[in-house]
Amino acid sequence: MAIGNNPFSVVVPACKHKSICADMATSMVALGKVLDYRLKNQPLPDGWAIDENGTPTNDSNAAKHLLPFAAHKGYGIAVILEVFCSILSGGDFGKSINSMYGNIDKPNNLSHCFMALRIDAFRDLEQFKADVDAFIDYLHAIPAAAGHTILMPGEIEHNNKVRNQKEGIDLPENLITELAQIAESLGVDDLQQYFR
Repeated sequence: MAIGNNPFSVVVPACKHKSICADMATSMVALGKVLDYRLKNQPLPDGWAIDENGTPTNDSNAAKHLLPFAAHKGYGIAVILEVFCSILSGGDFGKSINSMYGNIDKPNNLSHCFMALRIDAFRDLEQFKADVDAFIDYLHAIPAAAGHTILMPGEIEHNNKVRNQKEGIDLPENLITELAQIAESLGVDDLQQYFR
């Protein structure tokens, strides 16, 4: 790993609408998606990952590192985020940080970077939020292809959260089996009651 896959999140408040929430990794996809493909033993789409030799791979089991989104532009953003999240914050960077899934006994000198803008230093906060609402309405009103709608960053996740709270979370069968095996090894009885 040359640089971290530092996620970034930007939240913009609104009034009548949910806040705009862009929360993403700097890779083509989050690692969780690759792990999901691995769990299902499915091949990865092109451009998601490279193997331990730096060769592009579709093999979800051979995927060692994730590629940045937007090619060289995404790489540029990833470099800047590494500067903010590691160097500016006084933490380690690059190869000096252990894998999240590697040796958990050895502590990492991880760091983070949080920034906040005081909107009322620029303009009236309530008018800003009203203008954000108008912007959201404007984007929602743009004609989309049949069967599609224009969504704001974070809207899919919010809709999924609401649905999951009502209907539960859909898990792959092999994950349910793996969780049941772990539960059994820990002496937890009847894990199946939590699954539909």
